[in-house]
Amino acid sequence: MRTVRSFINITANEAVIQSLDNYLNDCDFYDITSFVQAFYNDAAVNDNGVSNKWSLDNVGSKWIYLYDYIYDGYFSVESALYYPDKFISHLYRLLSPHDEDLTIEIKWQDETMSNIGVVLVAKDGDGVYRFYESEVDDITNPLDELNSDDENYDTVQEEFMLKIMDIQDELYDICKDKIMSGQAINWEDAITYN
Repeated sequence: MRTVRSFINITANEAVIQSLDNYLNDCDFYDITSFVQAFYNDAAVNDNGVSNKWSLDNVGSKWIYLYDYIYDGYFSVESALYYPDKFISHLYRLLSPHDEDLTIEIKWQDETMSNIGVVLVAKDGDGVYRFYESEVDDITNPLDELNSDDENYDTVQEEFMLKIMDIQDELYDICKDKIMSGQAINWEDAITYN
């Protein structure tokens, strides 16, 4: 099963960031159940953990956990197969009532680094929340041809990671342009779908 790491950056007022901190402080790293229970009041948890069906319906993937808490408003999660789109909708519902200028940015990559993308939820020039996602799914990972003990592995890895960041920055610019021009999906329509 493919694992996807999503780096989530919340831009908001101090009260929203503190609220997010409170949720994240209730999570144990790499623990599905604590993550879901921290963010959801209605999680279907039993002796085996979180129900896959519940997770698919409410998170958007079979599982999710906190991978890293980087700094205020910026954290990463890992999930199964794709970025957790329904969790992002839920996070928006939790935080947006407390900041009308909240922005959510997700930069994600699968474990092979062959698929990467960016998701942006932000206001357009007219103050309407919009959603846009952009991805690339045909990246060739040069590390696949190397062993970790090869002489140039570290250099190739560093160059490849810089390339990934550059591509994600370009995808972010595409998302931002689509949102600011009003060409992106109205966020209310997107969360109704999710």
